[in-house]
Amino acid sequence: MRLFLFGTLMDRDLLALVLGRGFDDLTLRPAVKRGVRRNCVRGEGYPMLVPCAGEAIDGMVVDRLADTDLQRVLFFAEEEHRLEPVDVDTDEGSESVNVFVPKSRPEDSGDPWNLRTWQILEKPMVLLAAEEHMSLFGRMSAREAATRWGDFKERAFRQYLGQMASAARRMAAE
Repeated sequence: MRLFLFGTLMDRDLLALVLGRGFDDLTLRPAVKRGVRRNCVRGEGYPMLVPCAGEAIDGMVVDRLADTDLQRVLFFAEEEHRLEPVDVDTDEGSESVNVFVPKSRPEDSGDPWNLRTWQILEKPMVLLAAEEHMSLFGRMSAREAATRWGDFKERAFRQYLGQMASAARRMAAE
């Protein structure tokens, strides 16, 4: 299975957490998807693809995913997304790969989504929430786990605020 990643899973820390392992045996290659732009889903920290002639986005193709890898990625994203084939351009030419698309049309915020901005503003909390979410892999269905995502995000936010407050106190004491 080959996936085109264009959002939060391009972050290697989040990808490793979702896979539950390192990915030295996988091939990660840069790719470009033409005819779309990447916008923020309103009220969420992840992007959506919006058709847009003449534009293109960067992403990466992940090759050689094992069945368990794919099951873990689906567990992380499946409830709100489905896999769909798309063509992307790589150094090797045009390739057909799979990409996650929303099952229902989310509301487009109209704002572009940027990986680096997400990494600075949201990544720490998403990693905490994703760790709790992925701990349920193999113990419940993706649908059941998805119903708890809001609770995971809330706990992650509180934990992150606590970590930042502790760091601020340490810095003030120095």
